[in-house]
Amino acid sequence: MQQAPGFEECDKDDAMEWLAVDSNDPGYQILTDEEIADMLLNEEDDDTETMGSDGDDTENETDETGPTHSEAFVAAETLMSWLKKQN
Repeated sequence: MQQAPGFEECDKDDAMEWLAVDSNDPGYQILTDEEIADMLLNEEDDDTETMGSDGDDTENETDETGPTHSEAFVAAETLMSWLKKQN
């Protein structure tokens, strides 16, 4: 990890601490029935506004939420393994 630019002073303990910071965050919210209904109604309104004249969705569909915490952790473990093999 010390070979990566900007991480010369970091070690495995630092990386594990960074990954553990959000380990208790489930990555989701608990919503009431009313909050769920409001969210779905607003989502339907947004979908209607982005429809083209032929009924096709013209908006680019991209996942802006990024990876989950567990996916990021697995990716970080893979990176750590790869960095160790570079020596």
